Amino acid sequence: MSSPPDLHMLNLVVRDMGAAVEFYRRLDVNVVSDDPTAPHVELRLPSGFSLELDTAESAALWHAGSLIPDHGLSAAPSIAPARSAPRW
Repeated sequence: MSSPPDLHMLNLVVRDMGAAVEFYRRLDVNVVSDDPTAPHVELRLPSGFSLELDTAESAALWHAGSLIPDHGLSAAPSIAPARSAPRW
């Protein structure tokens, strides 16, 4: 018997990495990368859940066919196959 899907990672595309990192630090989230100017930053919650922040340029490397919205925020859960992920 197979187990149900488990959401273990969420990827957010952010316009201002420094502001996003500072926001999550204020919430006391463990920031794995200490460089707020990096194009990719991983945040780890005590449960093991990984919240990953990417710039639009970094996200385009991983999801070359995706459209990055003008409002500066996009989410891609790791349980969805790339071909069926929503295009916002």
